[in-house]
Amino acid sequence: MIEFKIDGKKVVAREGETILSVARREGIYMPTLCYLTKVSPIASCRMCVVEVDGVDGFVLSCQTPPTQGANITTNSSSLFKERQNIMKLYDVNHPLQCGVCDKSGACELQNKTLEFGVDSQEFSARDHKRGLRKWEFIAYDESLCILCERCVHVCNEVIGDDAIEICFGGYNSRIQPKGTEELDCTNC
Repeated sequence: MIEFKIDGKKVVAREGETILSVARREGIYMPTLCYLTKVSPIASCRMCVVEVDGVDGFVLSCQTPPTQGANITTNSSSLFKERQNIMKLYDVNHPLQCGVCDKSGACELQNKTLEFGVDSQEFSARDHKRGLRKWEFIAYDESLCILCERCVHVCNEVIGDDAIEICFGGYNSRIQPKGTEELDCTNC
């Protein structure tokens, strides 16, 4: 058992637990976009960053195990600013006018955008053609995808189809069928 503090609260971690999993078990809120409990840590959204006394920079709580006696801060002005900037970057190619979206009111991206006070866009990127792909029962809109990778991890680790992957290419990154243009899956 590892004893440490989160926001001044004494907590205990069991072997294999991360800072985030302990915080959730203890009812301590940390924002995430990519985290799912049934898959290995994805660590793509970077929203779960925390400060650890004695460590320079931020630490990803979703994949970092705690150390004995660590003092962890989950909420500070520097963490808020970091998370706000992350949301601004996610929103560069995502419309802030959520009222025109089918998911309006039931969208984690919208909720986090509001939580971190992103109401205007100061960053910009050149317009980029992003298509709509249809694979039988699945439609994938590249222009709305933030590449959180949750779909890839669920498909591969929970469903076991191993049918999709992320195609890395910087600004051209996207989700695609694994190894082919046709989606070979069980249409879960």
